[in-house]
Amino acid sequence: MADEPPPTPLRDAIVLTPAAKASPDGTQTYTTSLPADWCIGIVPHGGFLTGLILQACTEYLHITAPNTATSHSAPISTYVNFLRKTQVGPASITATTLKSGAGYTVLNGTLSQNNRPCFLAVVTFNHYDPRPTPNPTPPHPLNELHAPTHQLRIIPRKSQCISLPVDPITDAFRGVQKKLVYLHPPPHLKTPGTIEQWVSWNPAVSSSHLTQQGFGHVDLCFLADMFPPIPESLRHVPGNAINMPEEWAGKKNLMPAWYPTLSYNVEMKQTPPKGGWKWLFVRVSSVGGVRGGRFDEFVEIFDEMGELVALSTQVALVVGAERNLGRGKKIEDVFAKL
Repeated sequence: MADEPPPTPLRDAIVLTPAAKASPDGTQTYTTSLPADWCIGIVPHGGFLTGLILQACTEYLHITAPNTATSHSAPISTYVNFLRKTQVGPASITATTLKSGAGYTVLNGTLSQNNRPCFLAVVTFNHYDPRPTPNPTPPHPLNELHAPTHQLRIIPRKSQCISLPVDPITDAFRGVQKKLVYLHPPPHLKTPGTIEQWVSWNPAVSSSHLTQQGFGHVDLCFLADMFPPIPESLRHVPGNAINMPEEWAGKKNLMPAWYPTLSYNVEMKQTPPKGGWKWLFVRVSSVGGVRGGRFDEFVEIFDEMGELVALSTQVALVVGAERNLGRGKKIEDVFAKL
């Protein structure tokens, strides 16, 4: 693609091989392989998979409808449903057009392994117009309208933030988190009840020519799902704490839970600058805590100027980490290697 952005660590990990010929209905199949270094435990990370399927849909759009790809060059929404967990190794992706119109193009992508669909995506493409859209007469007086939440919160400067010690147990289980560098606001600057972090690519784990590049649209799918699990910060909140097995009681630096995603949505609000966003600020919040084994997450991503870059919502489960590792394997086996 002529306008293909420069590679990042995530884009460099994505290898898509299209089938020689599309099916009569226009569906295109791609083969790929899910890498081991983009995993939580032994399961490929959901944000990586979302970026993978977004990349496949983007390539499909450029190949099958180049004129549409020019006018609808930006993904504005990527929504996925996870049906079953994936595994490291070969996979296939099918992409097809659901709608091609003057205003929007909507594509469907399905990732499968062993002839079973693992997750479904609906991606909407349009273009970004930096000009403000005139607002119609509001139904209520303007003084009754509240400012968006993100405008009411201060974003701490990177120079005010610090790196925090890495827990070796969590770091082993959530190996993919090493792909990024994190800076966290000190307690007196942190928004209560949230996870907040500045993030950039980690040059220690990727080639320097990759980490010199900033984040693009495909990378946002990963960023909006790459942060400490919300339930981990709710352990000591009455009514929200995760039930811990007795053998883990009183132990620190242990993570007996896995948080697989049920549904995930990323809304892109800007097109990346040339070279991408070098640093982005991520704020994560949740309402209602853990209920019925599920919890919700709301993610806001801002650039260094404080402009909103993306929004994300997610519904995830709380299950034992053994569900990640597979039948007959125990979480202790992973920790014993440290």
